[in-house]
Amino acid sequence: MTIHFEDIKELLSTRELKLPNLNVLAANAHAYEALAIQPTGEIELRNDFIGHADRGLANKKFLGYVKLAQEKDCDLVLAPEYSVPWDVLKTIIQENKLPRLGKLWILGCESITPHELEEITSSIPDVIWLHEPIPTSSCHFLNVLAYVFKTKLNSGPVKDVIILQFKTQAMADIAAFERDRLIEGKTAYLLHNEDDRIRLVSLICSESLVFEPEDARRCAWMPLRFASLHSLSSTAG
Repeated sequence: MTIHFEDIKELLSTRELKLPNLNVLAANAHAYEALAIQPTGEIELRNDFIGHADRGLANKKFLGYVKLAQEKDCDLVLAPEYSVPWDVLKTIIQENKLPRLGKLWILGCESITPHELEEITSSIPDVIWLHEPIPTSSCHFLNVLAYVFKTKLNSGPVKDVIILQFKTQAMADIAAFERDRLIEGKTAYLLHNEDDRIRLVSLICSESLVFEPEDARRCAWMPLRFASLHSLSSTAG
């Protein structure tokens, strides 16, 4: 499937939001600090779910990770596909533990069904949730990457924004587990600051097999290839 790349400036403008000025995309000589996690643990597989088998341990681990990210005030925070529990994302929103202006978190979340996703986004109206229309499909779950950041409304107030990017290309595992169950998205988002000198594109695992730089409007691109399901379960971090 060809990935459709959408400029977040256009996406944010639909909600009267300004582009954020992200430290990690500033075209200057200043260093920025990044934090990444490569968790270990048993994976639970169901027709409608890929994620951690030990829910309590996963929640504790990622709440601790978020706390560390805040303590260090990192400019860029990363987590691989299928790793961040949705309960953790809900908790940090409710407890106002989201990144400050200029910071960007890119979180690969556990799988979620369309119904579950609609329940979460409708139950937390204080955050501005943005994503492509959920595709109509006979498959079961979405693989979601969450861009979490703050930006300003055109009228001035600061808002928390979460852009959800749905994986567009299933991986070719032997059992065809993801291929037969993944609801494939169509859109990846181009992030940039107002000067538009550096663009960031996130590719989720097998999307790198179908990515063509020309499709991203020949931008200065920096793909973040998230961990595969295999490395999620077997790599120490």
